[in-house]
Amino acid sequence: MYYFKKNKDVIEKYSVDYDLEKLQTLKLEIINKCSRVENFEYDDIRNPKDWDNFLKIRNYSKTKIKNKEELFHYKFTRYEFPYLVKLIDELIYGNALAIDEIIKPNMQKEALPFNLLIQNKIDEINIISDDDKDRKLLQYKKLLKLIELAKLNKNQKPIKGYYKKVKDIINLDKVDELDINLLNDVSNFFDNTYDIYNF
Repeated sequence: MYYFKKNKDVIEKYSVDYDLEKLQTLKLEIINKCSRVENFEYDDIRNPKDWDNFLKIRNYSKTKIKNKEELFHYKFTRYEFPYLVKLIDELIYGNALAIDEIIKPNMQKEALPFNLLIQNKIDEINIISDDDKDRKLLQYKKLLKLIELAKLNKNQKPIKGYYKKVKDIINLDKVDELDINLLNDVSNFFDNTYDIYNF
């Protein structure tokens, strides 16, 4: 796999190498330590395991409800993976473009910390008129839910530091470079019809 990076007036070409076992081990650590955790409990005919990744569903239990055909009581903890897990998967599947976001993380794609979510909700409540009691009550309930989730996730770790850990596993070896003007000339020669990286 190759990774291409623009550096001033040239396009640099790098070969990409990484220890797959280390990367997969780190991915599992990120899932366990940095995921957003939430408890669920409800009755339904649909099994959450039918559509969710098995690593996302933990502490799972399923109980048949008496006299209710095909209706079950489900109770489980769901792990919502950080965006970094998606980037790791893309890298493993051969998408070198994921390296851009691993090297220069866009933290806006990660979940906001609970302290910010809670403060944002408080600010939202404060601007609601006292006359609008129903709306205010609804937002108070959402605030209590956020506080509850914050307590549940108090032992989860921030994701930011793990970007560097993933980056440290990836080895980029520069193998070539090409003047960007020459690259543009070649692209124009083919009327931008062909992907020149395939040549």
